[in-house]
Amino acid sequence: MDDRWSVTEAGPGADETHVLAFDEILASDRADLVAEVAGVVAAWPGVTAVESADWDVLLITAPGVPVARLTAAVDRWWSRAIGERRPWMDAMDRAAETVAGLAPGHRRDGWELTRVRDAELTQVITLDQDLRRESVLIRAGLRLSLPEREDFTVAHEAIGFGDDAALGAIITGQVLPALEALPSVDALLDRFRRQRDESLLHAHVLASRGRLGEAREIYQRVFERCQPRQRPHVLRLVAEFGVPPLSTGTHPHLTVGEEAVLAAWQAGTAERISRLRELSGLRLGGTRRSLDQLWGRLRDSPELFRDALAGAAPALPASFYGAHTRHDIEAGRAPFDPWHRETVELLTAYLGRFVLGRARDARWDLAADGELGLAGHGLLSRVFALTRAAFAAPREPLHPRRLRRLANDTILRVRR
Repeated sequence: MDDRWSVTEAGPGADETHVLAFDEILASDRADLVAEVAGVVAAWPGVTAVESADWDVLLITAPGVPVARLTAAVDRWWSRAIGERRPWMDAMDRAAETVAGLAPGHRRDGWELTRVRDAELTQVITLDQDLRRESVLIRAGLRLSLPEREDFTVAHEAIGFGDDAALGAIITGQVLPALEALPSVDALLDRFRRQRDESLLHAHVLASRGRLGEAREIYQRVFERCQPRQRPHVLRLVAEFGVPPLSTGTHPHLTVGEEAVLAAWQAGTAERISRLRELSGLRLGGTRRSLDQLWGRLRDSPELFRDALAGAAPALPASFYGAHTRHDIEAGRAPFDPWHRETVELLTAYLGRFVLGRARDARWDLAADGELGLAGHGLLSRVFALTRAAFAAPREPLHPRRLRRLANDTILRVRR
């Protein structure tokens, strides 16, 4: 059996009896075989139905047929089919031959063409197939040795199989001019400078040229822009290239600014809870019942928060909401009005106090994606989602203990 696909029994209560699931990469690379195998399996003895649940999953109804028998049958068919020459392969070969004729100086190896410009830089044109869309993918870029291999893409296009006119236009009009403009690492560096690029690759190139001070400036900006989970990699690169150390927080995976905001947050939670107590008119004594009461106030009187916090100055930046929510905020898909943000911060402070009273080893910190939370588990975005539901219009029925449920779930997470 190919380790990139499997046949298993369907779960209890399912209409089908078996599930044939393919690895996503395999299903993408050989979409022709995945599509063909459905008809093949449907014709086998004992199989009464085959349905495609997704582009990489087939649902098979074959009562009484053992998994092992289906597995062996699929294995035999796949082993034979994978070695067969398919029409799209001929189309890919013709496309590669066309590119080779249009790109003198490039050496063809299958569906890849390369041109070595010097010891540091090789120009590469790669053709790939997208069988699901019946198209040829054209990628052109640079393969760098700095000293580790780095890749830089200069063009990426797609055309239909057999569209020689489009292929020729892309190669001569886009790919070759883009590659010709970058014959060396120094030319790439000049492009980065003109475009004010602040990528890791730009920093790598600068470091390879011994321009460590300039490299450090870009590494620093990359460090501050990326998520905490990504920062160990940046710090490792800085050390490997001999670049002067970056400025970090006391915890090396935090920026100086993040650590300052986090410290101010911890120092101000008591004040926020007092403000929430005053605003809601609730005692908020740290009980589970108080969470239910607070949730009811949010649902029943959203204008109370909207009016009272209209001129608020929230303390937490969008990055503290985690990567996914931050993207929604920056794309305008999620409300980020000051009064809403302030409501989220007040609720998070109280919810955190409640959790910390029951998980005393936990501490306020930032999760791997930069979200404010406890013991490495993000909390701010979950409170944000909760308030969006509470303030939604038209209002929908919501469980009266939803805030309590969030608190209980958070306690379980931080205790693990």
